[in-house]
Amino acid sequence: MFYNGKFTEAVERDAADCLAELHEVTAEQSGFPFDTLSGPYSLPNPWTESWIDFFREFRLRDVADAAAEAGTLPSADRERVAALTSDLDSLLTEPAAPALLHGDVWSENVVVRDGHVRAFLDPAMYYGHPEIELAYILAFDTFGDAFFERYDDRRGIEDGFFETRAAVYTVFSSLELVRYFGCDKLSSLRGALTELGY
Repeated sequence: MFYNGKFTEAVERDAADCLAELHEVTAEQSGFPFDTLSGPYSLPNPWTESWIDFFREFRLRDVADAAAEAGTLPSADRERVAALTSDLDSLLTEPAAPALLHGDVWSENVVVRDGHVRAFLDPAMYYGHPEIELAYILAFDTFGDAFFERYDDRRGIEDGFFETRAAVYTVFSSLELVRYFGCDKLSSLRGALTELGY
């Protein structure tokens, strides 16, 4: 059962099964037939051959530009994000095929009843690397070890994800928080950038 944002290990394993199955749905390119939403903001989803290019242009740069224009992302932090975007080719990997992603898996968007996940609410769907979904779950502490162990059994988690790539993807989710809530959320962004050496 779901209590105050905490899930049982059985629920975490069920969630891993659900998301592993979702991630089996693939496309030839990253993107989506139309833009989707993250909260009140549009997420651009143009079909893009390279996942890394898609993530660079339509996730990191797009939200960094919007946060800077809104006055919530200071110029020094924007420069740190820009430095990271220039190095993405050496930090990230391309997926075997872009997978269908929910895009917003955190505890408030997971409906549980009788020990099973019944629904994932409020999707911000697009096709991309499944690692960004896993990194979002990790960053927001949605699920714990039971989830990641089961997902690894189902689809595999490549070496280097927890050590490096999760932090790269966390920069995006942290930028979104800065855009939504302002400068009070800069600490998580700066922490992720510092962890990566930027």
